[in-house]
Amino acid sequence: MFTVLVYGWFTVAAVNTRTRYIERMNLADSEATGRLLDALIHHEVVTANNREAHEATRYEESIKGYQSAQLKSQVTLAALNLGQKGIEALGAGYLLWKTSFMVMAGTMTVGELIMINALLLQLMQPLDHLGANYMQLNQGLVDAREMFTILKTNPAQPSAPPPPAQTQISYLENGNVVAQGNQENALRDLVVSPGHAVGVVFRDVHFGYGNDAGGAGGGAGGQVLRGFDLTVAAGSTVAIVGESGCGKSTLTRMLTKTLVPTRGTVLLDGADMAALSSKSVREVVALVSQDASLFHDDVAYNIAYGRPDASPEQVRAAASLAQLDQVVQDLPQGLASPVGERGSRLSGGQRQRVALARALLRDAPVLLCDEATSALDVYTEAKIAQSLRAARKGKTTVIIAHRLSSVRDADEIVVMEQGRVAERGSHAQLLQRAGSRYAAMWAAQEREVKETGDVIRKDRSPSASDSDTLSTGTISLEDVLAESGSGHSCSGCGHVH
Repeated sequence: MFTVLVYGWFTVAAVNTRTRYIERMNLADSEATGRLLDALIHHEVVTANNREAHEATRYEESIKGYQSAQLKSQVTLAALNLGQKGIEALGAGYLLWKTSFMVMAGTMTVGELIMINALLLQLMQPLDHLGANYMQLNQGLVDAREMFTILKTNPAQPSAPPPPAQTQISYLENGNVVAQGNQENALRDLVVSPGHAVGVVFRDVHFGYGNDAGGAGGGAGGQVLRGFDLTVAAGSTVAIVGESGCGKSTLTRMLTKTLVPTRGTVLLDGADMAALSSKSVREVVALVSQDASLFHDDVAYNIAYGRPDASPEQVRAAASLAQLDQVVQDLPQGLASPVGERGSRLSGGQRQRVALARALLRDAPVLLCDEATSALDVYTEAKIAQSLRAARKGKTTVIIAHRLSSVRDADEIVVMEQGRVAERGSHAQLLQRAGSRYAAMWAAQEREVKETGDVIRKDRSPSASDSDTLSTGTISLEDVLAESGSGHSCSGCGHVH
């Protein structure tokens, strides 16, 4: 019995010690893999800055940490096996030594000695299996710990402060109350009938990254939105502008339910999004982000990704709306041409147009454009804006942009500052308002366009074919937009031509 107790205590202590090294080994392995993938994904930045040796050194450091933890894990495993066998040998040796003296003293027969030895051997084998199984179970739990953490996370509802108990909610569809219940009830699906316009309402929305002591982004305490209020009428086009970091992109993440407010309410078609399932919300909302994500497949697959049942004609129509006609014609296999890893065979502007075509093909009631045309030249951007106006008629569109020329025709323009609405109104109204922030931003961008035009005139040599263009004086945003319908088109270089 004493041998069994010592064996069990030693096994638990040794396995727990080895577990710490396994955890370090897993962390080092994850770190090494992350650094390797990060360097491969951003290989263009690495090579452009001659940092190959630096990345190799960082990866080597992680591998050394992994090797060190792995070596300690193997040493503890060898010590565990050696200790277990040693305890068994000592226990068996002591018992045989004791019984041998009893046989010589005549108090025990030789047959009883052989029986004790056989029983001892039968005891040691189950002990070995028990120790090995405990070790494997412990190691498996350590390896699967992160997986269990992920499985415990509810993907349908991001973490948010718990709503007050027994608070009554009225669920609306087409303006009619269809159900009432408590916020503690299960999430429900948002059902929108075809052709029904969906409105969006933000009521006193607060959100911050990090905690009150400090966090990333948005100023002190990581606070990004501070009492944001906005009503986007169903079927309207609303543009949101403002300096970087004021919370514009945070709004799009809330409308896709990637983030939830720390305080306040977001309504989608009259229903509190906190009571709606993420899946049904994302069926209603289509997002085009600034960083277009493309899969390593052909153009048609990427466009139809959000609507896999779309016909080839519908895919081509969406590509045409996104001004991809010329791009598709230039590709060797047209829509069947592969885009490369992360869209590496396409330019930045072309990738954005593919992402825009994907969102347009979904034909969702709400379209979110978060700097969706930032990599496009102004002529292509203006053509896309014209296509959007026709394609999105009667549907809700929210546009986030820094280039004000792309939002001048919006039904309402909202200027954000420090997480709040600073100004709102139409393009004309904001320009006429005294001390308007929007007017100052517009004037600054117009000066930038004029200076760019002056540089182009100095760099180009006048000729008979372009003398009329070069002698027109200054270039304004209005000139650029007016020329957009004249057939000028660029490949997405992002300059004014």
